[in-house]
Amino acid sequence: MATKELKRSKRTTSTAKKVTKTKPKRLTGFLVSDILVIILSVLLMATYLNPNFVKSNLNNSTHMTNYINRQFVKLSNSVTTDQNQLSAKLLNEEQSNDVMNNMIDYTAGIHNFRNNSLQIASEIKTTLINVIDDSSATKAKRVKTALQENEQTSQYAVLGTFDLDGLTTLSNAVTLFWMIAIGVLLIALILLIVILNRMRKSKMTLKLAIKELLSVVSRLGLVLTILFMILAVITSLFDFSGVIGEFAAAIIQYTSYLSFNVVLAGVVMFISASFLSLLTKPLID
Repeated sequence: MATKELKRSKRTTSTAKKVTKTKPKRLTGFLVSDILVIILSVLLMATYLNPNFVKSNLNNSTHMTNYINRQFVKLSNSVTTDQNQLSAKLLNEEQSNDVMNNMIDYTAGIHNFRNNSLQIASEIKTTLINVIDDSSATKAKRVKTALQENEQTSQYAVLGTFDLDGLTTLSNAVTLFWMIAIGVLLIALILLIVILNRMRKSKMTLKLAIKELLSVVSRLGLVLTILFMILAVITSLFDFSGVIGEFAAAIIQYTSYLSFNVVLAGVVMFISASFLSLLTKPLID
């Protein structure tokens, strides 16, 4: 009888240990997913949705200077008798940056939904009139004169040649992304508190806590590496201008290096955590 009780006790203890090990592992999986969501939400808000980040990365960019010049050439061909090649450089780098900053301020950052593209058309028109001076290209000065002489029609010309209706759509998409990112981040933070609280209540030992922490860092590094490597390759190889507009596509393609930076960080996280896990394995086990 005593032998049976002893065997039953051993089975109960063994089952309890399995449950104790399984629960932290399940919580670790939830924790990895939750932290990944938090990282992605913060990255999105700090980079592509942040006008200061976009400006700091695109100012003095030859890529964006060429883009602004192409749009200005279209405007020149529209409001003057000049017929320029799209590759013509009628604006210098500083003038292009001023126009680009108008477009970024209108698009990125936190703002209400917009329904009138004439607002940004007026801002770009005013900027062009202000930045084109006596030292500017002759054809650029002719555009300035045309903008000043044709108050109403020139504004619509700016709207059309710079594809500002598409920019307004992008601006509204950014607002929507801000709302989603903030909502998802708040939910993820609440879930993080719940998960950490459950892990604390599971009476996890210090050794097991270290093991699970290294596991979380390792998995996060691996997921970030794979995810952003795919993103970096896609943004580098494919042209999305037909889908999201030329301005947005230009920004995404030029700042695709950000994905490579995240890939590098993910690789460092994965290797470091895996190495530390191997070093501490004899101590933890």
